[in-house]
Amino acid sequence: MLQVVQISLKNKAQLKFNTTVVSIPQTLVSVAEYVNLENPVLLFNCQDSPLISLFDVSSLKNYVALYFDKHNHFFVYRGASFHIDENEGNAMLQTQHKIVLFIPHPLDFDIVEVDDLNITYSNDTLNWPHTIDSNYIFKIPQQSADNYKLDVLAPLNVNKVSNEEFLKIDGILPLFIETVHGASPSLTSLHFLAKEKCVRYATIQKSYLSGYYHGITIYEYGQNDLFPRVIDKKNEIHI
Repeated sequence: MLQVVQISLKNKAQLKFNTTVVSIPQTLVSVAEYVNLENPVLLFNCQDSPLISLFDVSSLKNYVALYFDKHNHFFVYRGASFHIDENEGNAMLQTQHKIVLFIPHPLDFDIVEVDDLNITYSNDTLNWPHTIDSNYIFKIPQQSADNYKLDVLAPLNVNKVSNEEFLKIDGILPLFIETVHGASPSLTSLHFLAKEKCVRYATIQKSYLSGYYHGITIYEYGQNDLFPRVIDKKNEIHI
């Protein structure tokens, strides 16, 4: 998945990079397999891997590995390894640190100035809309369309419909925006319909203050259900 990471330097300067984030459970990783020319910066999340992680850099050239460990909401810098020539040096990097950032060499900053790193989560780099089953089709009420960030939801199949069509029970899922203050539009009418016929709908979980869309939940609510049942759920993965 793609995220924006920010390196803070001891002189208070801040550097931002578009970064491919890879979560790995295995011990041995071939770094070159993940290199993308459009986004050459790689961050490996080794939180679920064994105590020691091994990175095969035998096919890698002109990269620097920066090591970090998580502390609260940011990552503390622990050191670095250089791999300048694919034909020289150790073909394996071994580390017990859980966050490893690979950046192309040469660097445009002094590595001794690195202080910490954090990941900026935003709607611009959401991954969950790309993971939704393509068979799901959603609908939103035309008059409330401005309340939805349709550019963010572009990977989803979203139709604008009338208010009447929005609450019609068919194969298209009404899509609601949900914050700590409740859902918009209101779910009351839909839940009332569920007393007579099984309904399906979806809610996007949104941060009230930041407007961050951090996930989607798909529900089914039938006549015999006391509460809506979750049938699918996708959340943004945070490190």
